[in-house]
Amino acid sequence: MELNRIPEKEMIKMFELAVALEIREHMKELIDHYCMDWETFSKVLKEEYFLEDSDRVTKKSFLECVERPNKNLVATELL
Repeated sequence: MELNRIPEKEMIKMFELAVALEIREHMKELIDHYCMDWETFSKVLKEEYFLEDSDRVTKKSFLECVERPNKNLVATELL
């Protein structure tokens, strides 16, 4: 598509045609909501479909815990 100079927004809209039928409806929703540019759309896809490893989940959980107001945790619970 890049070789034929198709605009990014058109590439994103055509992307749904390349995905499996099982996720096509969900893909349409993502496209409608995030159809800004390919870089943004690809980040959304990675966040949506990337298989997280246990380290990433741990970091995410830790950051959520740290950022949560009114933790009311004792030191052992935080660790």
